[in-house]
Formats: sequence, structure tokens, C-alpha cells
Amino acid sequence: MAANVGTTTLSGYMNGREWKIGIAEQIAQACDVDLQWLLFGDQPNACRNEVACRQKPLSELMHIPGYDIELSVGHGISSVYAEESVSFQISTSLLPEHLKTRSRRLVSFTVRGDSMEPVIFSGDSVVFDLMDKDIFTGGVYALRVGDQLLVKRLSLRANGNLLVMSDNPRYPTDEINAQEAQQIIRDGSSPVQVVGRVVWRSGGLFTE
Repeated sequence: MAANVGTTTLSGYMNGREWKIGIAEQIAQACDVDLQWLLFGDQPNACRNEVACRQKPLSELMHIPGYDIELSVGHGISSVYAEESVSFQISTSLLPEHLKTRSRRLVSFTVRGDSMEPVIFSGDSVVFDLMDKDIFTGGVYALRVGDQLLVKRLSLRANGNLLVMSDNPRYPTDEINAQEAQQIIRDGSSPVQVVGRVVWRSGGLFTE
């Protein structure tokens, strides 16, 4: 088909396989339909033919580079940064206003694991801001621990300790002492480093 998506892949999606945002974008553009409608079915005015609608101009699309690395929302995935391989364009209408001026600061990864459910599901694409590393209570961040990449919620306690939390109650909370927490906040010299804050996520109709 025009989206360069194989029939086997397309058939899998039609039979309930979880959507990937990059492929969903390609299919939406090739079929001239709204991405939000394709993924969630909640856009009744989605484009259904070339006469009724036109594809959005490039000025209304944001390019977000994606990397062939999966971040863990479980116990960690050993990995290092890879070459950009799965970049995608997304309509700015789907993004919050404050993200529309940050295109050069944003990158996308896929997450695996269930520790951040029900907020982030395995297979979701998460976008995070590489320049937004200030820790505030309740924020969700991409963390590097050695050669592992994690997605966790952070919370600063009154005594200066830092809580590293999962949204899924089945996973325990880790607590980093105040001295090491200050190293993380000040200069990143701690073994735990904040890569960036998660600012957006996109998931499919089905979860694993």
C-alpha cells in the first residue's frame, strides 16, 4: 500500500495487534484520515476522501526523532543510545501548546514493561525533553542507571531524599539518600542520571 506497510503487518493491526505510532502515522497520511480517529475512533470529522479533506501542510507537522532503543518501565533494559532509526511526524493539533516550540529538544522511545501502568503501557511511545531535567515531585522521567534506561516517577521528600516510584503498586519504591539526590540534581555525577522529563505519550488501542 502507499504507506509502505506490509500486508502481514497491516493484517496484524486489523486483528488486534498493538499500534506503533510511526506506522499509524504512515497509514493515516496514506489513507488521508485523522491519526486520532485511526487510533482511538474519537474524531467523527476525520478525513475520509481527498475531496472532503486535504493532508495537513508540513508547517502543521512536528518531526520527532525516534531511536531504536526500548526504555524499561520494569527493572531496566541494558542499552546505549543508538542511531536515529524510527523518526515520525505528528500533527501539532495532537500536542499540548507548550511542546510545539520544543521540537529540537524532543526524542521518542518505546517502553517495555508494566511498572508504570495504568499511565504508561508496554509498547507505548514516550516523548521526553532532553533539556528538561529539573526534578519536581510527581514528574515522570527517563533515567540512566549504569547502562540501563528506566522510566520512573520521581518525588522529593522533605528530608531531601528522592523517591523513585512506579505507578503500578506491585513494584516497590526505591529511595535515594539526600546526598546522592543532590548530586543527581546539581551535576549528574551520581550513578543515576536524569536523561529528560517525559512530556507526552502515545499508545495504541490494545495493550499487551
